[in-house]
Parts: sequence; structure tokens; C-alpha cells
Amino acid sequence: MHARRMTEPSVATGRGDYLLGRAALLLRLAHQLTGDPGEALALLCRAAASVPTRRRQSSDLDLLLTTAIVRSTIRGGHPGPEELAIRAADRRSTVVLAFGLGWDAETIAEVRRTTPRRVRRDVAAALALRTDAGWRAVLADPAWSLPVPADLLDRVRASRRGTRSRRRRTALAVCAAATAVAGVIVAVDRVVTAPPPAPPTAHVAGLLDWPARGELIRDESFIRAATLKWRSARTHSPAGKVFVLYAGRVGVGRIAVLQSLFREGGSEPVGMVAVVADHDVSFRHARLHLDLVSPLLRLQTPALAIPYDGNLNIPGLVAGPGSRVEQLLVAPDVERVQERDLRGPLLDTRPPFVSRPLTFGMSEPWLDLTGTGPSTAVRLSRPGTVPFTGILTVGALQPLEIAATAPSPLPAWSGLPRSFPPSALRDDVLWWSQVCGLPAPAVQLVWVGRIPAFTAPVRLEIVRCPGGILNAEFITGVAAGTLAIAQKTGDADAYAAELVPPTLGHSTVLVVGSARVARIDVGDVRTDGRVAAVPVEQAGPVHVVSGTGTPLRVR
Repeated sequence: MHARRMTEPSVATGRGDYLLGRAALLLRLAHQLTGDPGEALALLCRAAASVPTRRRQSSDLDLLLTTAIVRSTIRGGHPGPEELAIRAADRRSTVVLAFGLGWDAETIAEVRRTTPRRVRRDVAAALALRTDAGWRAVLADPAWSLPVPADLLDRVRASRRGTRSRRRRTALAVCAAATAVAGVIVAVDRVVTAPPPAPPTAHVAGLLDWPARGELIRDESFIRAATLKWRSARTHSPAGKVFVLYAGRVGVGRIAVLQSLFREGGSEPVGMVAVVADHDVSFRHARLHLDLVSPLLRLQTPALAIPYDGNLNIPGLVAGPGSRVEQLLVAPDVERVQERDLRGPLLDTRPPFVSRPLTFGMSEPWLDLTGTGPSTAVRLSRPGTVPFTGILTVGALQPLEIAATAPSPLPAWSGLPRSFPPSALRDDVLWWSQVCGLPAPAVQLVWVGRIPAFTAPVRLEIVRCPGGILNAEFITGVAAGTLAIAQKTGDADAYAAELVPPTLGHSTVLVVGSARVARIDVGDVRTDGRVAAVPVEQAGPVHVVSGTGTPLRVR
């Protein structure tokens, strides 16, 4: 604690910039409390105009501004938005702070000037109206966000002038209060002073030329503390100037993404990226930790994978054994981020891609439950270019790009019908990259055909993970919803499986053979050629033979 105080000077002179950085979140809070965009803006201006200067840290300013907004809402008795269906302003503020911001009962009680017991009763009453997930979904709706007016600081000044005028009139009646009023006026002037410039962009060989982004990029005390944490590291500490890529908030914690050159011995300097974040966060008690230092392997990367295992205070987004919280800091021209994780044990049905909103270039975080095994797939869209497709691997800073096509089958498996959309085949390659956890699986599309009771074509793919065994996979469907029907392990001349349709219908025994296969016997049913589909009621032992009658291997 003593070291942090020594390295974090007063932020009084940057309060106007601090207000600009926090305005969007505070406006959203006020909108949820009042349901009126105009009143929400007025609340924010009044709160900013009343912030005293004796507090020194950003966390104190957060509490002061939020407290001013909440208490003003309670005093005004606003009926609130219809979406929340809670007319009592004090109970409504509890719901917004608890489910929207993840605050604990003690902190909410401090803001409301009540007891934690009363707060918990209000939460219990709210849960009788909606589930925890239901409240969080309502409060996460983007419709609550309001645009920050360009003249916000002017509006705060106007609010301050009104406050000053009222206080001056009071001072004429009570002369003893004149000194206190003058002190408050000076305080508000400091709040609305012009913000300092943003941290500079790195135009240095070996570093990313991305501008600094995030709501805390002008919080000089936080940037200084994060930089000091990296410089004091025993290994891979920066050799020169440290540039800010991102400084903002995740859950109830703060996070900074920094870059600098690192030089070891007489070697050429290489770009390094460091992630510094709060850990074990309780409200207003932050402890910075150096989470990651990793080299920049590719400067043309569209994104950086930023881990976070501090306190998100969001149910369902708590890191633990075999899991991690992921988010992407994207290049300035990336417009859309989508991700697909495997959600724990591998599923038969392929999950869809999920869009993750971007704020200041950082994506919304998600929980990856795949541990040290398979990885998350990402799709990043830029204007006028083909979307970048890749996977995130454990401990890697940059996504690994995946090849767009699968190679043709080996000669032993060529010659079978395999008409299939190229986009669907690209998704298959990406999927097997996820399953393998590596970017270069050998994927061969061998056969595509129609099977009774299956609405979509069935295909056979032969897949080998780098360093792994060979699998033959029977699959149906395209992209999200693709169903893995059967898997056969090991090399063979033919693969046979009982395929059970996903809807009502009879199962089919399907056999697909290599170029060596001339005839397939399934029980008493004989098929000349390399593909046989027999209803399970007529099926029996499977045998395949070559053109000379030699028995061949079947799996």
C-alpha cells in the first residue's frame, strides 16, 4: 500500500478527462435508474458539478459520482423505467447496482445510507420478480446506453454556475458560509479542466502502431503504476519507452495492455506486450499484478488475446481450474469479433459463432472452459477484406490463422463424389483445428452423399491432428449445428458405421471404401463398388474385398 501511494499522484488536474472517460457508463447507470434520457444527463451533470476535490484516487471519484446519482434519484422519487417494473427508487437502485454493476451489499448500503440487511431483503424481493440471469440480461441491454454529448463539459460548467449562483445567494444571508462556497467553486473548476492528451502511438520498428484506447488511458496514476509494475519485473522488463495499447476496466477491476522493446545481451530488440491487471479486487481496494509478458511475433496481427483471471464479479465468468477468461484487443480497423468455444467436453453438435461487442477496441469477455486442450476459434471482420479466421491457444498472445481450404484426398481415397460448399469445408478445417488445439490438422474430404432419413448430405472426412492418430469422421450438416454421427480410429481400407438420424427414421449402415475396394458385403446384401448404404434391419457382418477377391481391412 505504501508503494502504491508513492507512485500514484493526485489526479485532480485530470478530472475533466476522467469524467469524459466514465460518462458513457455513468449515463447508462442514470438511464437505468430514471428511465428518462434527459433526466439521466441532468443527473450526471449535477453529480459532476458537486464532486469535491479532497479525494485523490479514481476509485473514490467512482464512488462519489455514483453515490451522487443514486441519492439524487432516491430524493427525486423517479418512477423509473417500465422495463424494470420497480417504482420505489431505493429498491430500484439496489437492483441496478447489484445485478448491473455487481456491487456487494455493504457498498450498496453505504451509497443508499441504509443497512446491508435491508439491501439483501430488496435483492430477495427482486429475485421473486425475475431470476438473477433475467435481471442481468435486462440490464445488459444495449438500449440503456446513451450518446455522450460533445458539450458535456460545458453542461457541467453550466450546472456548476447554477450551483454557484444559489450558493452565493445563500452566502449573502449567511456570511459565514462564503468561504466554504468559494472552496466548492474552485473544486468544480478543477473537475472540468481540459483533458490532457492521450498517450502517444508507437511509431517504432517492432511495435504495433495502434493508438491508445480505453476509458482509463488518461488516468496518469494508473498508467504510471502499471508501467512501474512491468519495469520492476525480474525478466523481460522494458528496455525503453513504454507505450499504452489499452487501459480500461474488466468487471470491477482495471487492466492495462502495454508494449515496449526488449533487448537481451547484444541481440536485436524485439517487441514485447505486457498485461497488468487488478487481482483479488474488493471495491476500492486494488492490487496490480503482471499477468503476461509475451513477444510480438507478427506485427500484422488483427488482434491480441488478453487473458484475465482477476475478479470479474459476473456470475458464470469466474476463472478456475481448466478454465480462463478471454477477450480480444483488436486492430483499429476491425469492426466485428465473433468467437466459438468448445464449451467443455466435445459436443456432437457444433456450436455457433457468438458476436462479442467491442468497447474502445476491447471485446466483451467470455469464459473458455477448455483448459489446456482445444482452443477457441475467432473470426475478425475488417472493411473490404476477407475475414480473418484463427484459433486462440493457451498462453499465446496472437491468434493463429487457419488455412482456408483442405487438401485433396490422397490417391488411395480419390475418385469418390465429394461436392461440398467451400465455405463449409473451411469451417470444417477450422473446427478440426480447434479440436486438435493446433493450426495445421490434415483434413481430407473423402466422400459426400445422401442417406435415407438424413435431411442434409453425409460426408466422410479423414482427420489427423499434428502428432496424433488418424480418425475417420462421419458428419452431416454445415457450420453451426453440424452433427458428428460416428468416429472410427486408425488406418483402414474401408470405414463402416451405423448412422442414426437426428430425427425420426431408420438407422443405416454406411460403408465407404478406398480405391482398393471393389465389393462390399453387409450381411446378405452385396454391393459392387466403394460405397454401400444398407438399412440396419438388413445389416450383418461387414466384409470388403479387392478386385482380385482379397479381403481388406474394415474399421
